[in-house]
Amino acid sequence: MKTDLPQRKFYGFSVKDAAALSGFPYVTVWRHLNNQRNISPEAAIRYHSTLGVPLAVLRPDIWPPTSPNTPTEPEEEAVHELA
Repeated sequence: MKTDLPQRKFYGFSVKDAAALSGFPYVTVWRHLNNQRNISPEAAIRYHSTLGVPLAVLRPDIWPPTSPNTPTEPEEEAVHELA
């Protein structure tokens, strides 16, 4: 019996495609997606290199998100006096 439930995506990929591209078994990717198995650092690196998923998304405990390059405080405008 086929269900009409929407398929969950693994960072934009179907589980089947993510497994094929990353080289992991289908069941491993499915378990990672459904939080039934932790993503190891090695698996995070493989997902990052093959699927382009940021490491900070996969394992923020190891690779914290980078801070933005924009300054947090506005710079004061330089006032130039005309002589």
